[in-house]
Amino acid sequence: MTAGPVRVARDGVVFVVEPDWSDAREIQFWNAYAQGWERDTLAAIAEFLPPGGVHLDIGAWIGPTLLFAAARAREAYGFEPDPAAFAKLRRNVALNPALAARIRIKRAALWIRDADLSFAVSAPGDSTTSAMLRQGEVPALTAPAFDARGPAIAPLLARADFVKMDIEGAEFDLVPHIADLLAARRPALHLSFHAHRLDKTDPAAWAAKQRACVAALACYPRVLAWDEGAWRDISDERDVAYERALSRGGLEASLLYTASGPRASA
Repeated sequence: MTAGPVRVARDGVVFVVEPDWSDAREIQFWNAYAQGWERDTLAAIAEFLPPGGVHLDIGAWIGPTLLFAAARAREAYGFEPDPAAFAKLRRNVALNPALAARIRIKRAALWIRDADLSFAVSAPGDSTTSAMLRQGEVPALTAPAFDARGPAIAPLLARADFVKMDIEGAEFDLVPHIADLLAARRPALHLSFHAHRLDKTDPAAWAAKQRACVAALACYPRVLAWDEGAWRDISDERDVAYERALSRGGLEASLLYTASGPRASA
């Protein structure tokens, strides 16, 4: 890669980004994206976001999954609270006029109420910015949050075909808060779990919060896990699916909740 905007390609989708060439981590990220970053996430979008569908990207960061999804979607909405990440997201979207016509982005988090949320940040624009402050962490920024049940967001959830949620621990509060909205539409939900962001000073409360999040997803008839390069239906094992995903994924684990199973292999 050379300085200035560059084209990146994955799985038949090509778009333009402009990395911060002074940031080695960002350059490394876009190289990793082109070489196979988060195969599970992009495969889920490719299989379960219908052409012409509506995509919600909750935790859009600098845009890799939002831009990828916008190539399929009729409408794609991205929410990112970190101002440094959002500035890069806005720039990357603007570099792709055809995709930008389908995309709407907002510098905000989705949450259980309208609020100004405090976030822990390991570095400006980093992908691990989290509103779940652990003991001893000092807030590094404050950003607006919209109540996901409020008038700005609930209608989007009512039309969504695919929701990607990667919000560094806040999923354990947000998913139960919107459980009935998810149940009404049952959009495919690619959910990243970050249990390590939760406060562990009360082990019983820590476990109960995780159980409540998983229980809120009972409206989905199918639970899928990424296994050997494909999404596999593990609905018959859903009682232990979350624990197994954590045991495999370490700090972060993802599952896919859908109304139908994966396509049969050819």
